[in-house]
Amino acid sequence: MANLQDNHFIVAAEAGPSSHQKPVVIGIYGIQGRGKSTLLKVMQEALNDSDFGFVDGSSIIDSVVPGVLTAFKGCEDEKQKEVCRQDAIRYIGKQCTEEARTGIVVGHFMLWNEEKEIAKLIYTSSDWTTYTHILYLDFSPNTIAKRRPKDSGRDRGDFSVENLRQWQGQEKKQLQELCRLHYILLAVVSSNSTTLSKVMALAHDFHLHT
Repeated sequence: MANLQDNHFIVAAEAGPSSHQKPVVIGIYGIQGRGKSTLLKVMQEALNDSDFGFVDGSSIIDSVVPGVLTAFKGCEDEKQKEVCRQDAIRYIGKQCTEEARTGIVVGHFMLWNEEKEIAKLIYTSSDWTTYTHILYLDFSPNTIAKRRPKDSGRDRGDFSVENLRQWQGQEKKQLQELCRLHYILLAVVSSNSTTLSKVMALAHDFHLHT
């Protein structure tokens, strides 16, 4: 098994009421600009795709209704967006069950409005009935602030280090509470040169020992 000493674990009691009936679905969270999508691509190349299924958060929406992603991004109806997100994560859980694979899903937990200095929650209730594990990438806000402008392919916004710190702090606090409530194992992975190997080792452990 992986060496887990370098990771901060918050375990939600022992096991949920029906946890043994669920497929293993691992959510990977972290504030925007942390490199989650890049990490997912590297994991997809390194891990056996007969055991794992890999999904980027944006493509979850398209997996339910192909071509709907563009309309989703421009939609101002938050209720409709929530329905799409719920249908999408349920679809992922169903696919993992049917294909007997562990799902690894990169997504967003909340988005930050710097002008108002408030967080916009974008998770759904179906996330907590689908995910069995969550890995949170807990990296330095200073490092993220330096990297975000270099991501030319995406509109990341110009956030201060302090706002990134608040954003990250709120995500971790709320994830701890939600994971305890819904019997989801949460691992907070800190940033260093072995982050990728840690995340892959944890994914293997969750796949083999859940």
